[in-house]
Amino acid sequence: MRYAVLMLLALGCAKYGPVLSPVTFETGSSALSEKDEARVSEAAEVLRDSEWNVLVIGLADVAGDAAMNKDLAERRANEVAELLKKKCPNVPAKRIVTHTIGEKLSTGTTVQERKVEFVFYKDSDLTPKEIVEASGVMEADFHRAEKKKK
Repeated sequence: MRYAVLMLLALGCAKYGPVLSPVTFETGSSALSEKDEARVSEAAEVLRDSEWNVLVIGLADVAGDAAMNKDLAERRANEVAELLKKKCPNVPAKRIVTHTIGEKLSTGTTVQERKVEFVFYKDSDLTPKEIVEASGVMEADFHRAEKKKK
């Protein structure tokens, strides 16, 4: 499984774990497809087989207003986190943390922006923002948003 390869790559990294594909969503939806449930299963495997914690980060595109998008991103993150908890009943719930970014990093209305990202980490004394930035998992999102500002 792809997870095994990613885990080997992450062994040299003390604080940040494997990088998995994000869960993507249709516009205005927090419903998971079968394909995306399989991605959540990969994240569950990481949690069950390791000591990693995970930030489940909800994002949205710019379709609609900012408040609606923040709420939608939060629903997406919560949906994924709840499924992770069901798939990992022996993993303490405190190892699964949700964080919402909403549309802050969005530059349009693409499926790459309607997603939930998984950021695996070990350092629990950092803020979610610090963990995300240090992990590099969402580097392309930050770069794209910064480029749009210019």
